[in-house]
Amino acid sequence: DEVMIRLILPFLLVFSVTAASNYDYFHLMLQWPGSYCNVNRCCRMSTGYPKNFFTIHGLWPAFRNGTFPSCDKNPPLPPASRYNQNRMGPLNDMMIEHWHSFRCPSSDGHSFWRHEWDKHGTCSLSRFDQLSYFEAALELKNKVDILLRLNERNIFPNNSDYASNVIFQIIRREVSYKPAIQCNTKSGLQQLYQIHICINKQGNQFIDCKVSIKRKCTSAQIVFPPFPKI
Repeated sequence: DEVMIRLILPFLLVFSVTAASNYDYFHLMLQWPGSYCNVNRCCRMSTGYPKNFFTIHGLWPAFRNGTFPSCDKNPPLPPASRYNQNRMGPLNDMMIEHWHSFRCPSSDGHSFWRHEWDKHGTCSLSRFDQLSYFEAALELKNKVDILLRLNERNIFPNNSDYASNVIFQIIRREVSYKPAIQCNTKSGLQQLYQIHICINKQGNQFIDCKVSIKRKCTSAQIVFPPFPKI
């Protein structure tokens, strides 16, 4: 049996990498924690605090039709491709600040990062290994400062409502490409929730988002809630 496993494993790895090349581009998904936490129960991670900023939800390989592949089950990931928290040491502090898990009960973040790598990151195994995938997401996020640009136009997270088209144009100018914006709903009002920034297949350059997304903001005015106190 051990000999058979050694013979089969290389073929599984090749198949996994081949399947993982079947995507067209990426969505870098930035989440506003205030909009998540006033709809869901929130806890900060046991290992530290997030930056008062948009945090990363994920870097998802995507197809041109706007759907997202999942690569952790069919076929099952070989053990060598699965998330290994011991590889995250060089990035741990930045991950706590910028890729924070707000789920309760409080965690060290690895369950969230494991989910993002195993389900989404492994779809890009032809381009990234685990560490370089998270590095790429952090580097892409650090190329833009959306909260600063909104603040410069007197748009602050203070539960006020703002013109959704103005927010869209500010983000578009900051990214230099067309983003996509999601809202969620609190007390019947739409609020700024997630920003999708589209990235080329190589994972290193912003491009226009050309597809429709779920929970798109449809109101002319949307609420920008405060950063959560957790």
